[in-house]
Amino acid sequence: RNALRYFVGDMPGYALTTHQDQLAYHVVLRGERIAILDARGPREVDPQGEITPDQLVSLGRVLAATPAPISIFLHYPPIPLGCDWIDRTMLIRNGLELHDLLHAHRDRVRGVFFGHIHSPTCTLLDGSMYASCGSVAMHLPNWPCANNATVSCDPIAFAQYIQIGEESVSVKTQWASPPTRETRE
Repeated sequence: RNALRYFVGDMPGYALTTHQDQLAYHVVLRGERIAILDARGPREVDPQGEITPDQLVSLGRVLAATPAPISIFLHYPPIPLGCDWIDRTMLIRNGLELHDLLHAHRDRVRGVFFGHIHSPTCTLLDGSMYASCGSVAMHLPNWPCANNATVSCDPIAFAQYIQIGEESVSVKTQWASPPTRETRE
């Protein structure tokens, strides 16, 4: 959070939490509402996340008050992804509460976008799209039978390009090969 504050400065938009140490807010850009949720929980739940009740209540108020489309961004995956070790250790502990809230407004939720698992994925659950991005440093396995994290660095998914249109959402992964000995010298 401190690094994000350093690079971004004061967050634009409207707060979704009363906790000064959290970065949760929403903004409207070109008619599209974007909510950023802070699911960094207490140290004892790490590497899982946790969304504070006030963020869920505030997001519920935003969803109820406006007909504008909305996209949700956060670090941790809120829903099970069908990979044993990820579903056991990396999810938001109360992520299904977020899913239930968003499901009630699914006609306006464009997608839920997250990271943390170091692997690009896309999951459709109850009509809502959840998409994760890869890592610039390494990948972690997300096969259904994977029961632990094994680091892989080839290739590197260095960016997710998300295009939100009137009737569609497109998520594109940009890949890069890791440097070779020749390119490093």
